[in-house]
Amino acid sequence: MVKKILFWVDSGLDQFGTANYLQNISDLELFAIIDTNRGKKFYEEQKIVKFKKKWFVRDYILQKSTKPDLEYLSIIEKKYGINLWNLIYSDVIFYKFNNYHKFKENEILSVLEQMCKFYEMIINEVNPQYLVIKITDAINMRLLQLICSSLGIKVLSQGFTRFGYRHNFSSDNDIIEEVNPINEKKYNEKTLDELPKAIDNFLNVKVNVKDLSDFTNYILKNSFQFNGAELSILTYYAFYYGGFLLDTEISPSKMKKFIEKNKVFYESLVLQLQNIIFPKN
Repeated sequence: MVKKILFWVDSGLDQFGTANYLQNISDLELFAIIDTNRGKKFYEEQKIVKFKKKWFVRDYILQKSTKPDLEYLSIIEKKYGINLWNLIYSDVIFYKFNNYHKFKENEILSVLEQMCKFYEMIINEVNPQYLVIKITDAINMRLLQLICSSLGIKVLSQGFTRFGYRHNFSSDNDIIEEVNPINEKKYNEKTLDELPKAIDNFLNVKVNVKDLSDFTNYILKNSFQFNGAELSILTYYAFYYGGFLLDTEISPSKMKKFIEKNKVFYESLVLQLQNIIFPKN
């Protein structure tokens, strides 16, 4: 059975690079929602990742606001269990932190209406089983994540365990979920004389050492480690300061070279995704 994965792709490179190495796996179809400005030309012309279909967010969100359909937005909230105003008040663009433009209520609701219709159109057309997205830090991403979660589409958000240099995919930020073991019998279990006691002393509170030890090993089992912090730091440094930011005009050949050079970075991500999408019986 072919499994469909919907990627959120923006000026970062994690999801795009991961899709590049994931596309070689059979029985997968990749789709992309792309949020970019000056990088649009790159995505239109690139042949690095063969998405079956892609959509550009800014082609569907009109700059000029229209009178919002409040009935439709009310239906959205009930249908997906989403409080839209909670999203609005937590967004850096729509709320008071935007020093460049103060959005009026109708402008905000008009944008949200367009977003909802855009995402519903894509989901109805693709019917994906998975959404691969970065940690959502803006309303356009968060809205898509919540809609997918409500529909039972597995959200695979790449995040940090806040535990050394370990990363994981989960349904939301700061959540460690049990998946098909990525590191079964391949990680070093921590003893009672190591991390638990160190944390106990640091916090200066009483901690159930056994529970803490169990939690530590749970994280190790359901996450993966990049080859040291240097790899992650160097990759991001080269990406952001080496002229690879995808909201700039860059050549596909230059981007392909970058992805290939940092292959080990993306293989770590792909390995975990494979274990989630194709669990071992």
